[in-house]
Amino acid sequence: MTKRRTKIQLTLTDLIDATSFCPLCLSKTKRDPIFTIQQNPLIQWLFCNECKAYSASMMPTEQFLESYYRDYYNESQTKVTVGRPDGLSRHIAQLLPENLKPTLTLLDFGGGDGTLAKVLVKRLRQIYPKTNFEITLVDFNQEKSEENNFFTFRSETRLTAVKNQEFDIILASAIIEHVPEAHQLIQELFDLLAKEGTLYVRTPFVSPLKKLFRRYPLKYPMHVHDIGPSFWNRVAERYSYPLDILVSQPSMVASGFSGKEWLRSCVAHTLKFPAHLENRFRAHPRDYFWNMMGGWEILFRKRK
Repeated sequence: MTKRRTKIQLTLTDLIDATSFCPLCLSKTKRDPIFTIQQNPLIQWLFCNECKAYSASMMPTEQFLESYYRDYYNESQTKVTVGRPDGLSRHIAQLLPENLKPTLTLLDFGGGDGTLAKVLVKRLRQIYPKTNFEITLVDFNQEKSEENNFFTFRSETRLTAVKNQEFDIILASAIIEHVPEAHQLIQELFDLLAKEGTLYVRTPFVSPLKKLFRRYPLKYPMHVHDIGPSFWNRVAERYSYPLDILVSQPSMVASGFSGKEWLRSCVAHTLKFPAHLENRFRAHPRDYFWNMMGGWEILFRKRK
């Protein structure tokens, strides 16, 4: 997997002013500047006291993002947004509740080439050997359709292409932080959930770490939001949907313990451990005493 990592200097023509309201909760309450991302033009990292999430004061335009993400992946590499899709698929399969439908529909939003979704349904097929799967990928990168003896795969470039459909499983793994109109996107994902359907979300939450370690990267303009448990544990109340939170916890560590990854993995597990302890000893906390976990995951289910 090859991704662009170099810092980009954006100009005014690449940007839209996002200071008048919070793009995650639509609150017009003044947000507090936490960091300066760029001086000219000025781009700041803002904290919303209403929804407890962070966002950039200036958002990249749709034209900039389309150009940026169409060249995001090296064409010779697998287009995935996680270093170990097999490990993440195993993890998600363990989190999902039982579902005995003869056909399960799955939406992979922002999943690159759909690798995570394909590996996940292969695992689910082992659990439900008589179930067939219909995978729909929505990503800037158009992928070829595919069909085998237990799943079909098709690709769309826009979420509007599936707006009249419902899905039993929706994956939004490491994607919402990339989308400027995040409040609208979350609502659209909930709209697409079938009754008793599940939505898996994984987002980075690194602003508390950057407050201590100034050189810690925010990865702007790839990441325009930073979203942790205080935001996600209140989402069901912010949107008018009958939702249950099945899982809300520090996100899985994406790296392994082999080669050069072992030190990074040890640090990541250490940072997440206190929040896992809080989950064990506190009943469904909305806010955490420890907030330096680096990322969060949540699994929603829509009631009947």
